[in-house]
Amino acid sequence: MIEAIRSYMDDQITAFQFDEMLTEIGCETEDKTVRSVRHDLWFCYDDCKDHNVVASKQVWDFFNRALLLLASDAEIQVVRAWRSWHAGQMVAAISLACFFGLVVRTGTRWGPELFGLAIPFGVVSMVICWFNFRRRKRATTTMRAALDPFPTFKSLLSVRRKIRGFQKLTYPSIIAGRRVRSLIAARLPWLFWIPMWLLFSPIILFLQLLPEKESETTLTTPELGYPGGTLQART
Repeated sequence: MIEAIRSYMDDQITAFQFDEMLTEIGCETEDKTVRSVRHDLWFCYDDCKDHNVVASKQVWDFFNRALLLLASDAEIQVVRAWRSWHAGQMVAAISLACFFGLVVRTGTRWGPELFGLAIPFGVVSMVICWFNFRRRKRATTTMRAALDPFPTFKSLLSVRRKIRGFQKLTYPSIIAGRRVRSLIAARLPWLFWIPMWLLFSPIILFLQLLPEKESETTLTTPELGYPGGTLQART
């Protein structure tokens, strides 16, 4: 995985090749640390359009921290996992119940009338999505984002001191202005997804009422003999 990440950062492979290598690695190993890094890397490139490395300074720093973690014998372990509930799920459940209540009351069957009935609930679903996004953004602190995949600064520092020969790759200015697609092209899909979202809002509301999976992880450094700290992560 180190080789795959470095090759992508050095512009030696494209996003599709990177994705193929990571998928193969994920299928061939049961190592939880490698799989955890693989999961996080999935958000760092586009698997719908092939491209050379595109990364902000924040993402580039994450690549470097991932390389540091993979170069060590530290291991990410899941301490516990649970399902969380929040107000948005209650709103989604009530909205879905109201939708089916209206369907039964009006005797609406499959067809244009049913889709028309779903449109107002699509607006509700979009509002829930927006609030969920804001809630997750507030939960992700600046420090937490600056340490990922390490749970604490202490764990990062201990691993960094241990891997003395590790060299951080400098962020190249040539990729600072790179984009996977233009701003217009990035927003065009919404012209398709918004109508679909409105028409099939009951399905979206059902997904929104399901509990979110969260987990608490710890980073252990066997040779140092103490846990590196814990981190709560939503997956």
